[in-house]
Amino acid sequence: MNKRFSLYCFLLFACMPARLWADTSKIIPIPGTRISCIAPEGFSLSRGFVGLESIEYQTSILVMELPWPPTDDDVDFISFIKTQFNRQTLASKGLVLAGEKVAKIGGHDGIIFTATQVVNAVSYTKLLIFFAEKGKTVFQIQVACPSTNCTNIKDNINSFIKSIKVNDTKFTISLPYTLSLPEGWALAKQHGMMEFYTETGKFPAEDDELFLAVLNLHEKVPPLERAQWIHSKNTKRNHYTNVKVTSTEKFKVDGLSANISVVDCLSLADQKQITKFYCYIFLEDTTFLIETDKEPRFNKKRFTDICKSWKLKKTQPNKSLQETP
Repeated sequence: MNKRFSLYCFLLFACMPARLWADTSKIIPIPGTRISCIAPEGFSLSRGFVGLESIEYQTSILVMELPWPPTDDDVDFISFIKTQFNRQTLASKGLVLAGEKVAKIGGHDGIIFTATQVVNAVSYTKLLIFFAEKGKTVFQIQVACPSTNCTNIKDNINSFIKSIKVNDTKFTISLPYTLSLPEGWALAKQHGMMEFYTETGKFPAEDDELFLAVLNLHEKVPPLERAQWIHSKNTKRNHYTNVKVTSTEKFKVDGLSANISVVDCLSLADQKQITKFYCYIFLEDTTFLIETDKEPRFNKKRFTDICKSWKLKKTQPNKSLQETP
């Protein structure tokens, strides 16, 4: 898998309580994808990942849209997915395969895997749903629930799957900020609350292509807690080990407090030593993260210059997006 795409490949484990599903007129478009669906009652678009969430019921539905696998276009999609998500592969991720079913999803051939997993002494049942437009796009939807609830929510899950629709164009989000990029750079992909910029504006980026990711973390960090928070963010990364912070400094971005950190670490994906650049921009009710990898053509000065160009749109209606006095 292209290493740039790994920024997007994360799993969200959440509880799915039994709820009534909304009427068929409540169609929810999923930003950053071409998927729309009927949302469960009490659900809204997630603020932190691509999909739907219910804060009240601690429930989520994760949606991902991936490029067609780099193989012959004539490959049988169902067979290909079965080889990628077989019993052994799932077991390596802590999942026990309980069943699989081929189905039409969004008008396309698809497959649904049912698996179980124990997390913090709680047993979960997970559905991994795959379907595709041949030669173009693979769609993955993940649903998880406590195993004790499975019987109660079976009909709700089936109703959700049947409501999935693939649209002709991608749903987008209006960005709350502007960013001055080098000539030729452009927004390559919008994935929930993350924007992914590349030199060519294409996604996925090539391994040697420069990139920049901007993410709204939706974390409020009071001024007195920022130093400790930054240290925690810099050193506790899911996909890296042997982490060492080589520098961290304060500065201002659009009048807002910000921090740039340089972190050396070992990538767990390919066991390569890399240097990460992180910029945190602190607003009253949220924090923005800008990140990239250090490359021969992309040093700290260039990264800093781009970060300093970040500006909150003056037309932003949410008054909470202001720095704490």
